[in-house]
Amino acid sequence: MTKDVKEKKHYIAFILGRDPLLAVAELQSQINVGRISGKIVEFNENVALVETTQKVFFLKKTLNYFGGIPKIGKIIGAVSTVDEVPNTFSSFLYDEVFKKLPSVFHYSISSYGLPLSTAIPTVNMTKDAIELQFKELKVKGEFHPPQRETYSDLVLEQPPKDIIRYKMNKTRTDFIIANVGKKIHLGYTLAVYSPKKHQFRDLKRPVKDYSINISIRMAQILINLCQVREGETLLDPFCGVGTILQEALRRKIHVIGSDIDPEIIKAAKKNIRFYRRIYQLPQKKVKSSLYTIDAQKLSKHFKKNSIDGIVTEPYLGPLLKDYPSKHKAYAIIDELTPLYEQFFKEAHRLLRPNKRMVIILPYFKTRKKDKIQLPLENFVKNTTFQISDPLKEAGFQTSCIPYDYSSPTSKIGREIYIFVKKR
Repeated sequence: MTKDVKEKKHYIAFILGRDPLLAVAELQSQINVGRISGKIVEFNENVALVETTQKVFFLKKTLNYFGGIPKIGKIIGAVSTVDEVPNTFSSFLYDEVFKKLPSVFHYSISSYGLPLSTAIPTVNMTKDAIELQFKELKVKGEFHPPQRETYSDLVLEQPPKDIIRYKMNKTRTDFIIANVGKKIHLGYTLAVYSPKKHQFRDLKRPVKDYSINISIRMAQILINLCQVREGETLLDPFCGVGTILQEALRRKIHVIGSDIDPEIIKAAKKNIRFYRRIYQLPQKKVKSSLYTIDAQKLSKHFKKNSIDGIVTEPYLGPLLKDYPSKHKAYAIIDELTPLYEQFFKEAHRLLRPNKRMVIILPYFKTRKKDKIQLPLENFVKNTTFQISDPLKEAGFQTSCIPYDYSSPTSKIGREIYIFVKKR
């Protein structure tokens, strides 16, 4: 990191979305490749606290490329008990926020990590205390009450779309109360993800097929977990209509996509052209190549040790209307095993040493609630692939890989694995 992007040490709160452990792994992966300079000092199911010297401007830009983190905020100070929050907030924020407020503005107070029975009265008392400060400063703020979130009973927050709509990210007036570790940290929102931009990338692309492709949000997470850097090459050998390729291309990663279906490759090419036009990404600066290739024969088309990262969701098996019997689940496993076994060999040949493959592997839930999995040990046999866990490798006790992101009612389960190719 160069000197012009550094300042004195400060703390940034990364607000975690509905897959919190996966979001922390995503964050740690981006610290590993240097996109974020610093270290995670504390995290829970709602917030990860990062100590950094990186300038706020650069940190705000990184939010555009996260899939599991909807908001980041700057921490100004911390208190030991929730009772100290209302009267302390104003003194912490006075110089950096309150003195710079416009005469009229919108504001809110978001709380993370506190039970709602504590968060609601704390937000209300903090609102009363800072409004006295606004009165002294002769400014007028319109308060927008935070809302309960469905994914956590420890979150009371202002939705990103309203923060953007009322420009609270510009005026620094979406205030944050974050209970992390042994302290309650106080600050304000720096940036939030834009639902409008996200929907544009998803809905405006020429071809959409949600039956064969993961979401844009998940594509971003997987790319981050792969730790591929700008200017390196990423391969998706089951690319579908190109969602992973599109998101990688947007961050100036060279991409190679392949699929066994020529019609699907035509669709992916349309989407890639759309992304190139929208984000002004000429081929001479960021390369993309798409091929109709069987994933079991990749090494016939690409050189050994030529790929910097593989990110993919392969064929997961036939669509299931009902939970299968144990016999049926094992029959599907037997059908899939040769494809995966050969693909792992091909991926190992193509991937450079010490680089990663991030892959979604299926498992099957039976009528009697058995979990039937692929024989993973057979796939990595005779390779140097090892499972990589960003949190364990960073010294945390918590393990995050494999990560199960299946819905409770899905017949086919999905687990995210990270494999690193050792020398």
